Amino acid sequence: MPAKILYPSSWSISGKLAFAFFFAALVPIFLTAYYGMGETLSRVSVNERQGLTELADVTAIRVEQSLIGVGRTLKLVDQASTEALLVQSSAKRSPAAIAEAQELLVRLVASNEDVQSLRLVDAAGRVVVSNMQDDIGLDVSAQAFFQRSVMAASSNVPIVISFGTASQTDGLGLTLSQPMRDAKNALVGAAVATVKFSTIEAALSSARTRPSLTPFLLDNDGVIAWHPLSALRYKSLMPLRPEAAARVANEGRYGQVTVASLGMADLQRMMGDPAGAVQRSYRSPVSGETEVVAMTALTAAPLIIAVSEPKSRWEVPLREVFASVFGKVLMVTFIAAGVAFMLLSRDVIGPIRQLTRAAEAVKDGKLDVRARVLNDDEVGDLAKTFNGMMDEIVERQHERDVFGRAVSPEVREKLLDGQIELGGENRRVSVLFSDIRSFTTICEGMTPQQVVEMLNEFLTEMTSVVAAYGGHVNNFLGDAIIVVFGAPGDHEDCAWGAVQAAFAMRRRLESLNERQRARGDLEIVSGIGIGTGNVVAGQMGSLERFIYTVVGDVVNVAARLETMTKKFEGNPILVNSETAKAIEGREGVEVTAIGKQALKGKAQEIDVYRVDWALPA
Repeated sequence: MPAKILYPSSWSISGKLAFAFFFAALVPIFLTAYYGMGETLSRVSVNERQGLTELADVTAIRVEQSLIGVGRTLKLVDQASTEALLVQSSAKRSPAAIAEAQELLVRLVASNEDVQSLRLVDAAGRVVVSNMQDDIGLDVSAQAFFQRSVMAASSNVPIVISFGTASQTDGLGLTLSQPMRDAKNALVGAAVATVKFSTIEAALSSARTRPSLTPFLLDNDGVIAWHPLSALRYKSLMPLRPEAAARVANEGRYGQVTVASLGMADLQRMMGDPAGAVQRSYRSPVSGETEVVAMTALTAAPLIIAVSEPKSRWEVPLREVFASVFGKVLMVTFIAAGVAFMLLSRDVIGPIRQLTRAAEAVKDGKLDVRARVLNDDEVGDLAKTFNGMMDEIVERQHERDVFGRAVSPEVREKLLDGQIELGGENRRVSVLFSDIRSFTTICEGMTPQQVVEMLNEFLTEMTSVVAAYGGHVNNFLGDAIIVVFGAPGDHEDCAWGAVQAAFAMRRRLESLNERQRARGDLEIVSGIGIGTGNVVAGQMGSLERFIYTVVGDVVNVAARLETMTKKFEGNPILVNSETAKAIEGREGVEVTAIGKQALKGKAQEIDVYRVDWALPA
C-alpha cells in the first residue's frame, strides 16, 4: 500500500488536485522567503561588520588617548629642568635636588592613573631618580627601550619604544621615552614612563559589550599580546620569521615564554592590509566557528586592536525566524490544501451511498454483508476498511462465545488459534508463589473497602513486573499470587525468568512500601518460593466453564517454600534444587544451599536453596 504514494497515476483526482494546489502555493512562497532571508542576512552582516569596525576604532582611540596623556606627563618632567641631574656626575648630585625630583615624579604618577612608574635615566643607562625607590641605581642600558631612545635622539616627542612583560607591570607593559638634552642640545638621558597594562586591558574589556564579542591585542609581529583566554596569550598567528623571532627574544618582549603558532593564516594576512580598520571572516580554532574580526592599528604604538564575533550570533536567529515563519506558512498551506481536498471529494458520493446501504444491512443484523470495492482510491480504501471491520465483528462474536466459558485472558491467542484444547500437556515450568506476611495484622483497623484497595494495589504492582520475564499470572488466592513461567507459551529458561521476576517484585515492593510509609500505613512483607519441574498444563473444568492452569507437585513445592521463608532471617527467596541447578553460574545471583528441609505434605525431605541478588540494584 505505501508504494502507491510513489505512483501519482494511482492517486484520486481530488488528491492530485489538492497536491497541485499545495505545491503551487508553497514553492513560490518558499523561494521568495529563502531569497529574502539571504538578502536580509547580507544586510545584517554588513551592519554587524561595520559595528565591529567601529568598536575596534573606539577601543583604539581609548588606548591612544591614554598614551597621549602619559606623553604629556613626560613633557612635564622635561619642562621641570630635571636634565641638570642627568648632566652632573653622581658625586655632584645634590641629595636635595634628587629628593625634589623624586617628589615631582611621585606627584606626577599620582596625578595620572595610567602611569605605573616614572624614571630619569642618564646617558649611561643608569636610573638616577624614580618614583619607585627600588629602581634607583638600576642599569637599564641593555634594555630595548633605552637603546631605542638613544637611536631616536633627534626626536622631540615621546615615542613608544618597547612593549612586553616587565617587572613594573602585571603582564604586558608599554614604555614611553622622552629624550632629554642639555643647553647645548646634547643627549644627557631620558625621561621614561611605564604605562599600567590595566589601562589597556580595561579598554579591551570595555569592548566586550556582549558575551559573543572577543577583543584581543596583537603586536606588529603577529603575536597575541592579550586575549580573554590566557591560553592564547603570547601565541603567534603563524610561525614567526627568524628575524622576528630573534627580535622578540632579544627584547625579552614576553619574558622567557616560547612563542608557539596557532596556524591562523587568515588573520595573519589581515595584518598586511593598509593601515586603518579592516574586517574579514576566518575559522576560529577556539570556537570552531566562522567568525568575523575587525582590526585597527594604533598610531602611537606598534599594536593592533582586534574585535572578533561568531557569524552565528546574527545568522542563527535569522534562520530560526525563517524556519518559524516557513513552518507557519506550511501549516496554513496544508490546511488550505485539506479544505480543497474535502471540496474536491464530493464526486465520490456514489460509492459512499453504496457503503451506507451496506451499513444499514448490518444494522438489521446481516453480518455476512460486504461492501463492493469500486475504486482504488480513498473511497475504495474505506470500503476495504468496512469489510475488514465486518470480519472483525464476526471474529469478536466468536470470541464472545469462547470467552463466555474461559476465564484466562492470558491464553486467549493460543485458544483462538486452536493451540490449546480441553485436557492438558506435559510441560517443564517454574512456579512462583508469593503472599503477604502477617496479612491479618496489617488489616486490623481497616475497613473491608480499605483492605480491598490495599490488596488490589499490592497485586497490581506485583503482576505488572512478571510479564517482562515471561510470567503468566495463573491465579490469585486471597493475598497470594501464583505465576507460571513456561506455560502456556514456551520459555527457554523458565527458572531464570522466575528468579528475575522475584527480584523485580522485591524492588517493586520497596517502592510500594515508600508510599505505605508516606500514608502512615504498615509496610508490606511478602514471601516468595519458586519450584521448577514437570506439570500438566491445559484447560481444565467443565464444558460450561473451564480455566487454564497447571497441575503437579512443583506447585505445592513452591507454596511450601514460600511458607518456609518465615523460618529464616531476612525473608529470603527460596527455591528447589531444580531451580538452583538451572540458574547456576548466572552473573549477579548468589545461590546458597540451606540443606534438606521437610515440607508439609511431603514424605521425604528436599534440598532447599536461597537466592540473593549480588549486584547493585
